[in-house]
Amino acid sequence: MNVFLKNKDYRRFSIASFLSTAGDILFYLAFMTYASKLHNYSLALSLIAISESIPRLFDIFAGYLADKTKRKFQNIFLMAVVRFILYGIVGLLFISNVSQWNLVIAVVIINFLSDTFGSYSGGLTAPLIVDIVGKKEFGEAEGFSNGMNEVINTVAQFVGSGLLLFLSFANLAFINALTFLVAGLLFLSVGLKHRKDQKPLEAQEVNDQKFFATMKSS
Repeated sequence: MNVFLKNKDYRRFSIASFLSTAGDILFYLAFMTYASKLHNYSLALSLIAISESIPRLFDIFAGYLADKTKRKFQNIFLMAVVRFILYGIVGLLFISNVSQWNLVIAVVIINFLSDTFGSYSGGLTAPLIVDIVGKKEFGEAEGFSNGMNEVINTVAQFVGSGLLLFLSFANLAFINALTFLVAGLLFLSVGLKHRKDQKPLEAQEVNDQKFFATMKSS
C-alpha cells in the first residue's frame, strides 16, 4: 500500500490496470445477460465462455512474446488503444440493426481478440512495474496489485449488476471502451514523464531464447 501512496507513477500505472479489469468485468456481465435472453441461449453462453477461456490458454505464449518485446511501454499503450477501438465497435454493433445471432458471433470474435491482446499486455506489466518502483519494492507493488484486482473483481460484479438496471448494453460497451482509453492515456502520461526525466520506461532485459528453451529454463 505504501508504494501505491508514495509513488505517483506507479499509482497511475496501477489505476490504468484496475480500470481495464473493471471495464472487462462490467461488459462480461452485460454480454452474458444479453446472450441469456436469446432463444438458444445455452449455445450463446458456451461461445462466450470459450472466447473467455481460450486466451487464458495462450497466456504462456503471450508472456513469452512479451519477454521478447523491446518497446514494452509503447506496446502496452497501443494494446489499450486497440482494445478501446474494438469495444467502440461493439457499442456500435449494439445500436445497429444487426440480427441478434450475428451480433453475438461478432462480439464473441471481438472479445476473443481483446482478451488475447489483454494476455499480451499483462505479460508486459511486470517488467514495467520493476522499472517504475525498482526491484526492492517490486514484491510489495505486485502483491498490492494482485490484491486490488481481487477486490475490483468483486466490486465490479456488484456495480455491473446494478448498472444493468439503468444502462443499455451499448452504453456498457462504450463504458468498457472508455476504460481502455483512459488506461491508455494514463500509461502515456507515465511514459512521457519518464522520457522527460530521461528515465526510459523500458525493461533492459529482452529474452533472446527460443520458446522451448525458455520453458526449460523457467
